[in-house]
Amino acid sequence: MGDTNPDVFPDEIEIGEVNLDRVTHDELGRVYYNEHVRLPSVSTVLNVRPDPPGLARYKAKQAKKEGYTDFYLDRGTLAHYEWLNPLADRELWTEDEEMSQDALQSHQEYWDRYQSGLDWMRDTWEFLREYLGINEDTVLAVEHYVANFDVGYAGQLDLLYVDPDGNIVLADLKTSKDVYDDYLYQAVAYDHALDVTVDRMEVIRMNPDQKVWEISRSDEWIDDTDELWEEFKDLRAQLEEEQLEAIVQSADEEGAYSG
Repeated sequence: MGDTNPDVFPDEIEIGEVNLDRVTHDELGRVYYNEHVRLPSVSTVLNVRPDPPGLARYKAKQAKKEGYTDFYLDRGTLAHYEWLNPLADRELWTEDEEMSQDALQSHQEYWDRYQSGLDWMRDTWEFLREYLGINEDTVLAVEHYVANFDVGYAGQLDLLYVDPDGNIVLADLKTSKDVYDDYLYQAVAYDHALDVTVDRMEVIRMNPDQKVWEISRSDEWIDDTDELWEEFKDLRAQLEEEQLEAIVQSADEEGAYSG
């Protein structure tokens, strides 16, 4: 892999734009909405899945450590900004990034830990961009809002680009310790919300704690993508419309924010 071959790069690919407001409730989830629709985010749909007993115990244990779990979420938010903002056609710094930065800076040890991994994350992403052929000329969309109005959900994909062989690739960037099942569901859901044909999905994982990276491609997944899609639709069907309305109604209340 390397530089894009101009003979296989499509001259014009139009990506549809979704224009919806969004609101997040700390406990109930995130909803994209306008006066006509209420669409849960992909992650809110996936939250319908029950945690395995071991994971439930782990979450309960970590919840006792103030700010511990949020460190990974906040670091991931800021890492995405570092990686994707140079590729975007707009400034990506929003209220989400501001809140994550403030949260990390309020815990000096967490801020220092985030800072200590920055150089590795930047260098690794620079290497992977060259390896995968990701640059300003091959990127189709960055942090792009998509929606599937038939099934009823919306979300924000990380990256859509064209690889050196001319394949359209839907990529999700992570800082986690592993590639988890949720990431596969997310990718499949975004794929089915796009108005272009995706040739490959991939999870690009860069973990600054272990200093390891990997690229998990959909053509190598053990899970069948069609089965993942059917399971995601089943999860969406379990979400109650009352919960979605409650999130929207909470927009001006404590525990909810636009973003």
